[in-house]
Amino acid sequence: MVDEKNNGTEKHFIETWDQVEAYFLSLSWCEQMRELIAQLRLMGYDKVTRADTSMSTLHLSRSITWREARNNPQICFAVISGKLVVTYYGRGTSSRSYKVSFDTIKINHEIKMLLRKIVAKPILE
Repeated sequence: MVDEKNNGTEKHFIETWDQVEAYFLSLSWCEQMRELIAQLRLMGYDKVTRADTSMSTLHLSRSITWREARNNPQICFAVISGKLVVTYYGRGTSSRSYKVSFDTIKINHEIKMLLRKIVAKPILE
């Protein structure tokens, strides 16, 4: 049996990724971010996370709305001076936040671990 709620949530998440991808397509100088988005979509994160932007930063969370995303764990990606800067916001008293920079614009083991932390969180509406 198909779970209507989960199906609707997945569709909503994919729509947010479509919007974010269109946004970055409109920015000619964001080719590396578009490549990163393509990597994440190939890995299926567009089906399980909400995507949003702030200027040239990609934000991922398990929240249905942007308002909820601000208060819940999220991971943010930015390309700065040719480096991939990843910031994890744990939110809450037991989770820490931190930032790390990588020389290559690709999903590595450390980023996969952070993405797993986000995906392990419940979907918040």
